[in-house]
Amino acid sequence: MKLKIRLEQILVTGILIAFLFPLTTSVAFIKLATWNIPAAVLLFWIILRGLDKKIFQIKSFDTWDYSVVAIIIIFIVMTLLGREPISNTLSLLNYLYCFILAIYFRRAYGSIITPRYLILFAFFTIGLESLIGLIQQITSSEFGNLAVFLGETPETIELRSIGDTDMGRVHGTLGTGNLVGSWIVMFVPFIIYAGYYLRAKWLWFWQNSVVFLAIIALLLTISRFNIALFSGILLFIAGLNWWNNRHKRFRTLIKTRTFSFVIILLLLGTATTVTFWEEFGMMKKAVELRFGGTFESVNTEGGSTLGIAGRMEMNRGALQAFARSPVIGLGFKNSRWIWPTVDAKVPRNWIFQPHNVYLIMLVEGGIFLFLAYCFFTFYPFYRLWRLRNSGDLFLLAFLLSLSAAIGIQMIYITFTSGNFTAVYMLIQGLTMGYTDQLIAKQEHS
Repeated sequence: MKLKIRLEQILVTGILIAFLFPLTTSVAFIKLATWNIPAAVLLFWIILRGLDKKIFQIKSFDTWDYSVVAIIIIFIVMTLLGREPISNTLSLLNYLYCFILAIYFRRAYGSIITPRYLILFAFFTIGLESLIGLIQQITSSEFGNLAVFLGETPETIELRSIGDTDMGRVHGTLGTGNLVGSWIVMFVPFIIYAGYYLRAKWLWFWQNSVVFLAIIALLLTISRFNIALFSGILLFIAGLNWWNNRHKRFRTLIKTRTFSFVIILLLLGTATTVTFWEEFGMMKKAVELRFGGTFESVNTEGGSTLGIAGRMEMNRGALQAFARSPVIGLGFKNSRWIWPTVDAKVPRNWIFQPHNVYLIMLVEGGIFLFLAYCFFTFYPFYRLWRLRNSGDLFLLAFLLSLSAAIGIQMIYITFTSGNFTAVYMLIQGLTMGYTDQLIAKQEHS
C-alpha cells in the first residue's frame, strides 16, 4: 500500500509541476497540455488499481460531484449543436478533463495531498515565479519562460513594452503577467496561514521573505486587477487580526523579530530604490499608463481591452446574446462570434470571448450550464461558512484563495484555458476535500 501511495504522489507532483509550465501541442485533432501526460499515466494507474481490486465505485458521490457531471454533459451537448461542432468538441474535451481533476483532488486531500504538501507547494511555486520574474525584469529577457523557446508566444512579444517606457511585464514560467498575478493571489493565503500546519523555527522568516518577493513580482506584472485582489487579501487579514486582538495591549502585537525584519526590508528597499532610481521611475510611469486606462473603453481597432468600461460593454452584449437563446447555448468558444449581432460598443471585428466566465457559461451553454457552474463554484463557500466556528484557521486560506478565484473569473478569461482551469480545479477540489475532513471530524467528536 505504501508503494502505491508513493507512486500516486509522484504522479500528482508531476501534474502540479506541469501546471507551472503550460506548454501545449496538437496531436492529430487533440490539443495536449503539459499536465495531461502525468495525468494520463495517473488515470491509467487508477484503472489498473480498480481492475486489481475489481471495484471502480467512488464513495460519497454527492450533489457537488453531480454538478461536475452536469457541466460536462450540458457543455458537450450544446457544443455539438453549435457552430463547428467537431473541432470545438475536441477542444472542449481538454477543458472538461480539468473538471474531472476536481473530483480526484477532492478525494486526494489528506492522503495524497496533505496540508503540509499544499503549503510547501505554495512556498515553492510563488518563490519560483517571483524570482524568475525578477530575473526577467533585471535582464530584460524571457528567462524561465519555456514557451518562448519551445513554441510561439505572440502575446509575450506584445507585452514586452508598456507605452514608451520600455518597461515590460514579467511572465514567470506561465507566459503572461496576468497568469503570474493570478497564481500569486490564489496561493499566497496558504503561505500566510502556513503556521497552522507547518512547524519550523524560521517559518516567519520564509513567510515574510516570500510574501515580500511576491509583492514585488506582482507589481512587475502590472496586472491591475490582481494587484487589487492581493491588496484586498492583505487588508482583510490585517483587519481580521486587528479585530481578534483588539482587546490585547499594542505591545503584544509587535514581536521583536518581525520588527527587525521589517526594518531590514525597509533599508534594503531604500538602498535598491536609490541604486535603481531610473528604473523605478520607469515602473511608476508604466503603472500609471496601465491604471490610467482602467476605465476606458475597447479601442477602435479591437486589438485589446483597455479597461473595465470596455469589458462592461462586452458583458452587456453577452447578456443580449443570452436573452435571445436562454436555454440552447452557442457551444464552446462560440461566444467569440456574437459581437456583430449585439447592441454593445464592441468592435465588430472583435474575436474574443466575454471577459467574464459566468457570462461565457450563459452564452455558450445556456441557463442550465450556468446554474450547474454556479453551484459547482459557490457550494464550497457554503461549506466553509458552515464550518466557520471550527477553530481551524486554515479555513481562511481556502476562503481567501477561492475568493480570489471568483474575482479572477469575473474579469479575466484565464479559467477558459485548459492550462489554468486545471489550477483552479486543484483549489476547488482540495477545498471540498478539506471541508469533508472537517465535517467528518465534527461528526465523530
